[in-house]
Amino acid sequence: MRIAFGTDDGKTLAKKHCGASRYFKIYEILEKKAVFIETRENTSGSEKIHGDPNKAKKISEILKDVDVLIGYTFGPNLRRIKKKFLPIVSRYREIDENIEIIKRNLNLIKEELRREEKRVIMIEIGPKFKII
Repeated sequence: MRIAFGTDDGKTLAKKHCGASRYFKIYEILEKKAVFIETRENTSGSEKIHGDPNKAKKISEILKDVDVLIGYTFGPNLRRIKKKFLPIVSRYREIDENIEIIKRNLNLIKEELRREEKRVIMIEIGPKFKII
């Protein structure tokens, strides 16, 4: 399973919408192990309008080999993003901390990935998972 974190500094989730992050850090999650793959620059550009469908399309192209997209917040394109990725909104900003939470909840995430219509997973402080 491949996951991408929206980040500006490579260490924490960007506080802005995931699609507005400067970079995406890509990891491969193998049974209880996370392997860093690469950092990709977000070359999707700026939106012409808020929730621009072209921006969602460009991000989908940048992350075409990714299964899960993790951000601190998402914008109106979330409904489009759910067609390509399993979106996870996390209240934990540290990427390393999120990786540990993901590894502990791998079965739940894999189960959600199998759904035809993906829902949003919310990681709240605790950490507790909430599916919305």
